[in-house]
Amino acid sequence: MTSHTYDERIGIATPDGRLAGKPFAASCNPYNVEENGPTGVIRSVAALDFQHVCGCAVNIRMHPSGVGKTIDTRKKWISLIKTYFSLGGQQLQPTVVSTEVLKAAQQNPEPYRNIVVKVGGYSAYFTDLGKEIQDEVISRTEHTMV
Repeated sequence: MTSHTYDERIGIATPDGRLAGKPFAASCNPYNVEENGPTGVIRSVAALDFQHVCGCAVNIRMHPSGVGKTIDTRKKWISLIKTYFSLGGQQLQPTVVSTEVLKAAQQNPEPYRNIVVKVGGYSAYFTDLGKEIQDEVISRTEHTMV
């Protein structure tokens, strides 16, 4: 389930702009090439033909302010999720934590032992992961709701 970071070590550059030595996506989602925010991510993935796919998990990392800071933000977050599934999306796996908190947890794990992140089809405590996987989670696009 974590082969996307191993594959990066042996992978060459790809036509979508991923450089050699950079991780592949951990799931069925764009990886750091998103240009249209979380809405663009869900629309892109939901547009896939899932006829021959046995499940399609999408990892999306949201800043906490993007899912619940205000009533309006919560409504947008709920609408995003409902829209994804109404468009035919299969599975959405959000990680809600800021880049700053993840970097702090890497430097000083003890106060951050309760942070759970989606990796590649499974959840794990961030501080229990190896640095390579931690770096990959940190490098994911951090979305907000505008």
